[in-house]
Amino acid sequence: MKLDDFSALLLELSRIDAPPGYEAPLRAWLQAHLPAGATARVDGLGNLIVLREPDRQPRAVVVAPLDEVGFLSQEGPTQGWVRLAPLGPAPLPGPAGARVRFANAALGVLVREPHASDDAGWRGWLCDVAAASVPVGTPGVWDAAPVARAGRVWGKALGVRAALLVALWALHHAEPAHPTAWVFAAREQVPGHGSAPAAFGLQPAWAWRVMPAPAGDLPGQRVPGPGVGRGPAVRLREWGRAADPRLVQALQRAAAQVGFTPQAEVPPDREPSWASLPLVAAGLPTATLSLPVRNLHAAHESVALDDLTLAARWLRQLLEAPGDPLA
Repeated sequence: MKLDDFSALLLELSRIDAPPGYEAPLRAWLQAHLPAGATARVDGLGNLIVLREPDRQPRAVVVAPLDEVGFLSQEGPTQGWVRLAPLGPAPLPGPAGARVRFANAALGVLVREPHASDDAGWRGWLCDVAAASVPVGTPGVWDAAPVARAGRVWGKALGVRAALLVALWALHHAEPAHPTAWVFAAREQVPGHGSAPAAFGLQPAWAWRVMPAPAGDLPGQRVPGPGVGRGPAVRLREWGRAADPRLVQALQRAAAQVGFTPQAEVPPDREPSWASLPLVAAGLPTATLSLPVRNLHAAHESVALDDLTLAARWLRQLLEAPGDPLA
């Protein structure tokens, strides 16, 4: 399968389950699709670290997530029912009926618990597993078959898979102006794991993140954000701080070279799962190329293929730009 066929690749990758800490199947897929000559290793947390020039100290690092939001089963009130503890920022399912697929092949359907208070969170939901055996601590993910139609793809985990594909495409096609490492980060949906420990070991001078962003283009939405199908965005705030202005300017220059104006993303809230990368060691200048995703982290996400294609070209141009972006 060609890496340019983003539609087919998203459909394939959405079917691979990779909740935090259980990314091995997706990591194996990635290792089988690395470019010839690349050197890869897996660190103690499960991050896949790829170098094209293993004998040179990387100046830059490209980060994309491996994992998706998931769940661990908890003991339920009676046989045939379990509760779920979310792994990562899984939104509450809203109307009952969303399905969860467990690692032991059991399926469950979410049901709102009678008389649950409005602030009960996930404790107000039960998962009907019928006669299936789901031991406590069994990992699970949303169960949603991906579909591609009219330039869009719908399914579970599409935002993180889209970010991964953009980074992988650049790994194959870019000729970076500086020695560059790629980190496909495990456990990126939970605090204190993933890219930050990997970056600490690599000690680069700056970092580019490729991440999904919640779309903010719904009619009447109070907090606006980037729109699906309107191109990728540059994130202007990281963990309550302004993104590094030098790297933001480098992103904007690269976008101009590609021939488009990126959307601007200013997240309204802090990001507990991706917050620690700029704080590594003495401080790692970081900027983010973000991909708009509708229903981010829910069972049925939606991405636009044109956004992925443009983001891949943007990242390639960014990596190939001469000069030091921090100068």
